[in-house]
Amino acid sequence: TVMSGLEGKLVRLVISDIEESSKQMSAWNSDSEYSRLLSFGPIKRYSAKATQEFFEKDLGDEVGFTIETIADGKSIGFIGLDNINNLTRNSMVGMGIGDRENWSKGYGTEAMKLVVKYAFEKLNLNRVTLDVLEVNQRGIRAYEKAGFLLEGRIKQALMKAGKRYDLILMGITRKRWDDIQSGKIAQESL
Repeated sequence: TVMSGLEGKLVRLVISDIEESSKQMSAWNSDSEYSRLLSFGPIKRYSAKATQEFFEKDLGDEVGFTIETIADGKSIGFIGLDNINNLTRNSMVGMGIGDRENWSKGYGTEAMKLVVKYAFEKLNLNRVTLDVLEVNQRGIRAYEKAGFLLEGRIKQALMKAGKRYDLILMGITRKRWDDIQSGKIAQESL
């Protein structure tokens, strides 16, 4: 089911079928590069059943979507807001594009723009935050194009394959998003 405002030129965000999404996420997780870019801890393999059990728990402060391509309706990833705090009007966002063939095509940037619009317009949030491994340069660039700013860096916070990496903190406020929408901040400068 597509909610209004959650469709762009390349992708749409849909409320996902938990069973189907769990199978797909489990398959994507078997790609070592996908897991390396997304996972902050040691890479763990989760079965479709374990993934489904996780999503069936009461995740009351979260909202998640499957990312589908407009061209063929293919499910290519997930995106979700979690730790939604209605008192402070803040949330975290997380995203993953599964198959490598769908990387670097603009899908992630557009999905992030759509979910940020949803956060500000539908949920009336004031701020959306994310963290990303410094090795995920494609992801960082997509988030910048969606209007996120670098807000901090936790030095050598993570270790992968014997090497230390920084954790990058990024965020966007409602005011910044409004300024981008109104043209006060030029889209080309992002």
